[in-house]
Amino acid sequence: MLLDLIDRYVFNRVRSRRRTATRPPAAQLNYADLNVPAIRAIVAYIEHNTGSWNQRTWYSTNVGRPVMCFGGLAMHLAGRSPSYHAEQANAGRTAQDLLGLTDDQAMALFYYTFDPATGAHPTVAAFKQRITAVTGIVFEPQEPGRG
Repeated sequence: MLLDLIDRYVFNRVRSRRRTATRPPAAQLNYADLNVPAIRAIVAYIEHNTGSWNQRTWYSTNVGRPVMCFGGLAMHLAGRSPSYHAEQANAGRTAQDLLGLTDDQAMALFYYTFDPATGAHPTVAAFKQRITAVTGIVFEPQEPGRG
């Protein structure tokens, strides 16, 4: 289902404006450019699979299961192989395009590897707050003990 959402989003985005070698400036992009369903799906995946999320790792299987960051999860949940793209120079750009992020938004989310308040890896709740601050996407509060 997520693969269909992302494919439809990318198809419509490419069809609606001519792609060039450079992205439009952030001032030309708006909230409508974000792939909100995919971003929400990734956050839901992280909430239910916290052991598979690590913002400091694009893609790893060192613990016996795949562990990925937000960008790696975008690739994985879109049906693309993050392990293959990890060797590609444009892997971050591909994940950024799948999610409809501006350069600044991608930098703020993909490189959010520690929470300044704690000095540790961000919690799910802190990462959701970061997504809200960067994109304007608001998430429903979770039950106590989750996220």
